Amino acid sequence: MPINHFLPTHSSLDERHIPAKKTDFALGFDPGTSRVKALQDIARSSGSHDSIPLSHSIDFDTASIPLQCAVEVKKEDGGHLEARTQLATWHAAAILHARHLLKEGGQKAEDFPQAAFQVGWLVIGHRWELYFTSQIDSDQLTCFGPIVSTELGTMDLVSLFRLIATQRTLLKWLTTEYWPTFDQLFRRAAAAGID
Repeated sequence: MPINHFLPTHSSLDERHIPAKKTDFALGFDPGTSRVKALQDIARSSGSHDSIPLSHSIDFDTASIPLQCAVEVKKEDGGHLEARTQLATWHAAAILHARHLLKEGGQKAEDFPQAAFQVGWLVIGHRWELYFTSQIDSDQLTCFGPIVSTELGTMDLVSLFRLIATQRTLLKWLTTEYWPTFDQLFRRAAAAGID
């Protein structure tokens, strides 16, 4: 299945149009580590340059890196709603990609792992806001946020230390909860011969 299948579309003069709405940054798992290399090896189709995308990105190189934690940046006086929309769109595409992996691995949408939710940040000026997007039931995705009511960001030293503490907690979750879930989801789909 082409990766751009997960992006929002609309028709314009009978031509499929994919809007170029992306987040500004996304954190990915290090492609130099043995665990990511192992999934990249599994993802490659034998005798071909094709591979199963590890992320929902439409860029070939980026699709070979498991992505999580999008960051959308806006200046102080600009585009909070637009930033939330871009973040939610990125999260939805990532979750739909994970659902596709789940289906190809022979599981049902109801079996979607709770730990496979998406994390993201809106950075408005010096303020950082944390958002989560999760599958509520087999048909509905919901974006929650901002999650932390305390000031996080670069406004002063206290907000910076809070931001660092929150990032450390997220990093621990990413490596101990999210990664094993994603790894298992991807391996099942690859074993089933996803296209």
